[in-house]
Amino acid sequence: MAERLSSLCARIGLCSRNEATRFARLGLLLVDGAPAKSAAALVAADTSVSLVERAQRMQASKVTIMLNKPLHYASCRAPPGVPLARKLLVPENRANACHTKHDPRQLSKLDAADVLDESTP
Repeated sequence: MAERLSSLCARIGLCSRNEATRFARLGLLLVDGAPAKSAAALVAADTSVSLVERAQRMQASKVTIMLNKPLHYASCRAPPGVPLARKLLVPENRANACHTKHDPRQLSKLDAADVLDESTP
């Protein structure tokens, strides 16, 4: 059965659908060894998909941070007086099991996976 290339990339854990679109546009996404023309192309579920070395380095440098947003904090675009959950991302709040050396305050391109208002726990 055929599926969109971007969906296949996300399903196999290669990259997100948005990243697949960007990588395809830059010629960094390979389908059966050849650069993909479009992340929207339909491909077989067993198609060989990979990233060129540059894209692999880009992926390796990424960080995923999980935060359980407390009640009364906004995930983004907070009205005045409502604290942002990202302000809780400080090294002191890091789980003991986390071995990363990243300081989340220095990561400029953090995006919320889902937008939650301040009344959502």
